[in-house]
Amino acid sequence: MPINAITIAIATADPSLPLCQRSRKKLLTRERSIRTAEQNLRVYTSPRIRHKHKRMKKSRPPFLVIKRLYTRSGGLRKPQKVTNDPESINRKTYWCFEHKPIKRTLVNLIYSHNELKLFSRFLNHPNVGTSLVHELSLEGPYTGFLPSNEALKLISPESLAKLYEEGDKLMEFVLGHFAKDFWLYRDLYGSSYQPWLVFNERRDAPEKITNLVNRDLLVEITGEFKNCDHSISLNGAKIIRPNMKCHNGVVHIVDRPIIQR
Repeated sequence: MPINAITIAIATADPSLPLCQRSRKKLLTRERSIRTAEQNLRVYTSPRIRHKHKRMKKSRPPFLVIKRLYTRSGGLRKPQKVTNDPESINRKTYWCFEHKPIKRTLVNLIYSHNELKLFSRFLNHPNVGTSLVHELSLEGPYTGFLPSNEALKLISPESLAKLYEEGDKLMEFVLGHFAKDFWLYRDLYGSSYQPWLVFNERRDAPEKITNLVNRDLLVEITGEFKNCDHSISLNGAKIIRPNMKCHNGVVHIVDRPIIQR
């Protein structure tokens, strides 16, 4: 509004000032308010600030904790995509890794794993290969302590050829690397830090395990779990890769063939 349009009627309530000064002060105050409002509107309507405002409005603050409520049937009630609740994260992580359905069987793992290529040849034996595949495809559960390719190379080629020719000894050799029941690495060590999936209670470290040919495998534990220098061996065969879970059991790779005692 131009200055010449301002009348004396809009003068402020300060009677000590002349009418012209009061009118000018009111005008400056009004113009300053309009200028501030235009600046704020210009800042808000700029593309960068507008998108940033929308993004900040939709996103949640990083310190927000969203509770996950579970129904009795095991499903989620009012599920949320993001949560920082430690209890919810730990519970979902546990269920993800412990109760995840696995389709592969022990036979599938033996045929597909690169470190078990030599061991998988035993399952292709013309006489006992079918029986071995059938035995290891049953419900179980079984725990396999299988030698790697480098471990089987410790046996001389002549001994392997002789073992391959005698089907009964080959079947006994293969089944001797499998034990009854489901033994994870933590179950062999007897740690109390982990929840137990099958038995739902603490399992002490076993002194021996019975394999599928009814012979005992001695469990030897060295080092301490808390110092991360521990190792587990069965009849002198050290576990170098543990906990490869399957539908009907679990497989641990060892650094040498298991010799029956």
